[in-house]
Amino acid sequence: MIQDLVLQLPLEGVINFIVNLVFFVAVYILVATALNIQYGYTGIPNFGLAFGVAVGAYVAGYFPGRLLYSMYFEEVKAKVEVMCPTILENPDQAYIRCNIFVRNALNEIIKAEPGLSTALLILTLVIAIGAGALMGLLASIPAIRLRVDFLMMSLIAIAEGVRIIGENYEPLAGGTLGVTVPALLGWMEPILGFPRIVQSFILVMSATVMTMALIYLMLRSPYGRLLKAVRESEDAALAVGIDVNRVKIEAMIIGTAVAALAGAIYSFYLGNVVPTSYTRYDWTFWPWLMLLLGGRGSEIGAIVGATGIMTLRRVISVYKHSFSGLLPFDVIWLERIALGVAFLVIMIFKPYGLFPEKPFRLKGVHELPRE
Repeated sequence: MIQDLVLQLPLEGVINFIVNLVFFVAVYILVATALNIQYGYTGIPNFGLAFGVAVGAYVAGYFPGRLLYSMYFEEVKAKVEVMCPTILENPDQAYIRCNIFVRNALNEIIKAEPGLSTALLILTLVIAIGAGALMGLLASIPAIRLRVDFLMMSLIAIAEGVRIIGENYEPLAGGTLGVTVPALLGWMEPILGFPRIVQSFILVMSATVMTMALIYLMLRSPYGRLLKAVRESEDAALAVGIDVNRVKIEAMIIGTAVAALAGAIYSFYLGNVVPTSYTRYDWTFWPWLMLLLGGRGSEIGAIVGATGIMTLRRVISVYKHSFSGLLPFDVIWLERIALGVAFLVIMIFKPYGLFPEKPFRLKGVHELPRE
């Protein structure tokens, strides 16, 4: 049935579906990997994963647009003052109230500034990573000494607090209506002939591949074994002189920084930031399911889990109304029901995931001589 539905789409629709799927898979690979560092390797049950993604998105929604707005205010004012008289009376408020007009004017201006646009993009991603790391530090210092159940509740509360701040503090990311994000790779279209979808693909794939390569090297180093030592037995780690709390804080910092990077590139791809969209459902529960499906403590597991679950979600999102006559409930609930069913099936039949963590072996210690 799915094959028939895909074949019914025009070629352009199929290509857009595949490109969007690749983008969402790449973003969720980063988020699932962030959770893998915290939970899979270190044993921190971070049910507040969404706050890292939200922090990165808020940086992308606030910093580049505000900076460009201040740099090119006179040019922007000349372009939008007819459509937005507020810019003459209250320039700061106009950035939010007339955000679409301001964004369009900025996009036209920065198309002729490839160097500035690229530098600002890189700077924004670096700031997003730094803000995520700082938020991970601030969240972990008071919470990391708590027992598992209280730790989970405190991280959930922090995530909800970050989301509520974004929804109610309008200058940050436009409040409940959100704010648009400048197209910092827009110069590629007039200069290189790359449409927006190619620009987004370059941004997402380059950021994902480089980040995953660095994380792979880190987790395969002695530091990765240090994280696993803390996960397996905190008492044994303490006995050999490991500062368990410091290691946990570092894992929270690294994981939250990676999640913030994912939130930033997600915002650049969509071209907007809407604080109401950074919920536990989308940015905590689904990544948990991805990690459980692939296998915690496994690098390939996070990738496979994110790929499989996001493919299922995108298929349901696009084609769910085609199943309306086949299901005994409203298809709008299909995705949420699939989430619950998937959790149960994985816990019953594959509790260690499709690609469970391989045991660590040392030559000369775990290998017995052959007779």
